[in-house]
Amino acid sequence: MNAVRPQKRKRERMGLRAEPQWRSQRQLKHVRAHCCLLEGKPGHVCEGIIEAMHKRTETDGAKDVKPSDYWTCPGCSGAHREQHQIGEGPFEKKWGVSMGQWCEAMQKTSPLAGEIREHRSAHPVAYDRAATGGRISNHF
Repeated sequence: MNAVRPQKRKRERMGLRAEPQWRSQRQLKHVRAHCCLLEGKPGHVCEGIIEAMHKRTETDGAKDVKPSDYWTCPGCSGAHREQHQIGEGPFEKKWGVSMGQWCEAMQKTSPLAGEIREHRSAHPVAYDRAATGGRISNHF
């Protein structure tokens, strides 16, 4: 006996809505031209090359989505590796640095500062302590 199999419906993909992250090799080159954010900190010895460290919290990034390239600060290979190993919050606390402040400084001194301001105003970060009472509010 031949059984009739009902046809499956195709489901729509649920992924993230298109929220374009800003990418720029020129910005990454600008960030890498600076000294490591931990240079001169007691207990840290810079090793390797300077890399662009992406700040992930309180940015336009999401799970498995790298934030825009303007959310970067300079760090040696050792600092970058440690940031990923222990996490951003513990890294900032251990070394007494604010990656957010470094990223803001890199944005302001960038040769692409105008383009960055334009993109940020068109795609505001979905984190506002005043509006959310300190909670992260993703608009994806």
